[in-house]
Amino acid sequence: MADDADRLLAAGRYQEAEVAYTRALEHAPNDARLYYQLGISLWEQQRFAEAERAHRQALKLEPKSAEAHCELGNALLSQGQADDAVAAFELALRLRPKFAEAHSGLARALIELRRPEEALGRCRRALALAPANWEYHVVLGNALRELQRFDDAIGAFRRAVALAPSAKAAAAKYNLAFVLLCAGDLQAGWPLYEARLEVNAGNWLPREKPAFEAAGWKGEELSGKRIVVWPEQGYGDAIYFARYVPLLKALGGHVTLACPAPLHALFESLRGVDAVVTTEESSRGDYDYWVHVGSIPAYLPGPASLRSDLPYLHADTTRAQTWKQRLPDKGFTVGLCWKGRPEFGHDRFRSLPSFSVLRPLWDVRDVSYVSLQKGVDENIPAPADQPMQQIGREFRDFADTAAALAGVDLLISSDTAIVHLAGALGRPVWLLVPSYHADWRWPRKGSQCASYPGVMRLFHQGGDGSWEKAVTAMRDALQVLIR
Repeated sequence: MADDADRLLAAGRYQEAEVAYTRALEHAPNDARLYYQLGISLWEQQRFAEAERAHRQALKLEPKSAEAHCELGNALLSQGQADDAVAAFELALRLRPKFAEAHSGLARALIELRRPEEALGRCRRALALAPANWEYHVVLGNALRELQRFDDAIGAFRRAVALAPSAKAAAAKYNLAFVLLCAGDLQAGWPLYEARLEVNAGNWLPREKPAFEAAGWKGEELSGKRIVVWPEQGYGDAIYFARYVPLLKALGGHVTLACPAPLHALFESLRGVDAVVTTEESSRGDYDYWVHVGSIPAYLPGPASLRSDLPYLHADTTRAQTWKQRLPDKGFTVGLCWKGRPEFGHDRFRSLPSFSVLRPLWDVRDVSYVSLQKGVDENIPAPADQPMQQIGREFRDFADTAAALAGVDLLISSDTAIVHLAGALGRPVWLLVPSYHADWRWPRKGSQCASYPGVMRLFHQGGDGSWEKAVTAMRDALQVLIR
């Protein structure tokens, strides 16, 4: 029975392997190896908490198993418990100092803890033991990326792509695309960015094709053809990539843009689109092709370019007039947003830990502040020493947010969907850019952003993870702007 389970696990039939190991344990409840293998089958199904329990049971039975400590570290890291994962990987290495997988796992945990320099050393030890392991080259590339050694990171990811079996190369290609796009190499970056469709990296990546019958568009002739554009990732990504949708119309296609309901009214302002429908409504259409919105740049004819004609979205005039009546009627008005969607894997790096981080802004006189925060923190009390109108909690959809942005003089925000909306509307926006796990769209240096030229200004977080320097710089810049 255990042999059957091992064969199923080796064949990648993880659910069946889980069942087989569970049955085997009924006959051998004290077999540490069976719990260890069960944990691997659960981890492969992304059932990380259950995998953790299985590996802990294996360690109760066999506490000196370096392999079980290492797999426990993987399960903990997959649940965001990087500190505990470090301890597990270190235990594995005490038991087996030349354990390449544990060195690489420890590197991954250190990267999550903002310790990329230490991670770099662990990557090199792992690769010294297993130089042909493509996954270790990916981890090395990630450490180099966080150290902003982009050329070296590109080299590491290219080696990973070259070494990876074709069926498993997607993760290496996606990471390479990320760094190439960071570096502005769109020609090489966009085609590799298609690997995101194969990467299992959380619920923000697209999982399946839409339910309707149509061929996936890969750059085919569109003249006289009907194509539907399918959303992916978060609201900010949908807004960012919407700039490319009208180019399909320019190729002669009849273009339908499908989107989540909160974006529907906003996207009706996008010119060069024949129809805007919700994802639910799209199933009633008849199409020749469909394409993920983030895939459009990869298949457009001609040299790759960053389409940045602003504005490409527009606030509804009637809604703008309505929200204008809710805003301060004199002085300089600043909209504020400080937190993104907490489900996003790296939200702890991009969102401010609390509203109080913005406290230095209150030193600027003759400014009225308006909270545009929606969702998390939307009901936070206004500071006692700084009146602040709170309207974000009343937004019904992104068209309301756009209308409110039309009435403020400036948006100050962390990295979340509203900054893409302000940029797409051509409204002034100051963005707090995290120093760690920053999005590929934001340059790591300088104040300008090619994605939203002339309207977006970047303020970079300190390398230690503190926002104090960036917010203080914002305060000083705001004082200059007001004067």
